[in-house]
Amino acid sequence: NVVPGLRQLPVRYLRRGLEESYVGENAENLGDILNKPSTKKQVNEWFDKFGIPYQVEVKLVGNFYEIKMKPKSDKSYDLSYRDVGLGYSLSLPLIITAITSKNSVILCEEPELHLHPKMQASLMELFMYSVLENKNQFIIETHSENLLLRAQKLIRKGTNINNKIIPIKSDFINIFNITSSNVSGSEA
Repeated sequence: NVVPGLRQLPVRYLRRGLEESYVGENAENLGDILNKPSTKKQVNEWFDKFGIPYQVEVKLVGNFYEIKMKPKSDKSYDLSYRDVGLGYSLSLPLIITAITSKNSVILCEEPELHLHPKMQASLMELFMYSVLENKNQFIIETHSENLLLRAQKLIRKGTNINNKIIPIKSDFINIFNITSSNVSGSEA
């Protein structure tokens, strides 16, 4: 599975009936996957953990899905997920990929795009959950120090899954720092 750095901007309507197991590089299958009650429930649980002030809903409009965000403070109105800011809407396919993929290698370029530092750090907890619960492996290209600092904290303190602290060994996470070199162009 690939979550590219240059992600597709969110669209108002997503076609129905394409694929229900793969989000897609352009998030083309987002509506079908998010329409599953179990997926929507998990996404909303992660929204709570991340401190996102919305709950996600899926509305069927003809042969299309419309993804809505309902503010937790005032449920009398909702917004299209494309109108709540790029951080939330561009991270939604990543969150769903981490939740729904099983026994997969997930390549993710710059997961921190358009996210504030606290949410950048919280993504590492989602990745750890996905690794431990869904047996996924992540290959992440990032510029986020916040993501790496949270990885260090998880190694130090473990991660909480289902109210149980799971220890994370230091060799469980590999970090490669790439720098420029006058001799070979770049080196690890």
